[in-house]
Amino acid sequence: MIELLTKKHPKEKVLVFSQFADTVRYLERRLKGAGVNAMAAVSGDTSDPTSFAWRFSPGSNNKRDKIKIAEELRVLIATDVLSEGQNLQDGAILVNYDLP
Repeated sequence: MIELLTKKHPKEKVLVFSQFADTVRYLERRLKGAGVNAMAAVSGDTSDPTSFAWRFSPGSNNKRDKIKIAEELRVLIATDVLSEGQNLQDGAILVNYDLP
């Protein structure tokens, strides 16, 4: 995962789906430790998942004027909390980390 984000696709927006909240938190810790910036993790415990979808995909959510460049996300790790009803079309790469 680290090589994918830092070497293979260092500038593209990457969306990572995991089946488990524990895995989402693990990936967040590992990637932050590896220096991956502009990243966030979202699970069912997140109070406002939609705000993270907007930060990841401000163009397709018509939020470009509300999301500052410094707040925009390049990497979003999420459980299925963001799998339905969210517009994430600004993303270029989709990873199903541990989904069957």
